Amino acid sequence: MSAGIRAAGQVTASLMGRYRPQGVPRVGSAEERGQAYRRFLDAVARVGSAANWLNGQRTGPQDTVAEHTVEEAIRRLTDAGDELLGAMSGIRLCAPAFVLEKAEALTRALPNFGLDRAEFQTAQKEFLAAQSAFLDVARHDLGYNPKWYSVGAWWTARTYRKQAAGSAGS
Repeated sequence: MSAGIRAAGQVTASLMGRYRPQGVPRVGSAEERGQAYRRFLDAVARVGSAANWLNGQRTGPQDTVAEHTVEEAIRRLTDAGDELLGAMSGIRLCAPAFVLEKAEALTRALPNFGLDRAEFQTAQKEFLAAQSAFLDVARHDLGYNPKWYSVGAWWTARTYRKQAAGSAGS
């Protein structure tokens, strides 16, 4: 009798352990991390776009912003900043430490709006480099890069990089 109860308990426990509701990502799962990374990259792009827009609105020798565009700039930056804060919270919730480090570095690399044009261009280049670094670690975390044992995928990626380098040099 006790052997039958024990066997039934083991079957029930194994079935419950396999239960995964469809369409509901687990906290920290690759699906949830991917969604958080996409949301963060979208928010960072919105803030960067707002910074570029504001920098492009500067007119005159003192690089002042026209009075009527200040209100629009504040609205855009506030909306983008709010979205970035929410996306960063999502990253902190589910990302591993190495991705979180690059996300924070990317957030720190956002261009300052008080810079002159030359400094802004330099800051923009640093921002794009930080964005590329975040994308690389996110791809690594989600397993998008070919593994060493995936010879076909590795060879295809290598061939593509060689062709891209060859066409860039010509």
